[in-house]
Amino acid sequence: ARTIEGLCQAIQLSWCSFGHKFSHRNASRSCPAPAPGEPASEPSHHNPSREESPIFLQFLDALWQILRQHPNLFEYTQSLLLLLADSARDASHVTLAANCHAERARL
Repeated sequence: ARTIEGLCQAIQLSWCSFGHKFSHRNASRSCPAPAPGEPASEPSHHNPSREESPIFLQFLDALWQILRQHPNLFEYTQSLLLLLADSARDASHVTLAANCHAERARL
């Protein structure tokens, strides 16, 4: 994904639509509770911190490594990658804050 739009589409298709658990994997501060009447997505004894794995941040790092080697081939800069990393870590963007589509819809 060399354009900003292409990167956004790649994240949507490869991460969000695939069901990446952003909140659990990034240990976000915002892990929403299920809506009243809805079952929890995980058992009550589940510990989200045990699922922490910065795979999305590693993906962004891989993009940054390629961007450094070929800066003229990309429409975006490291600033966008840093913004995405910060958004994933602090759950400031709904798309990168939830564990699934249902949670994103509730937020």
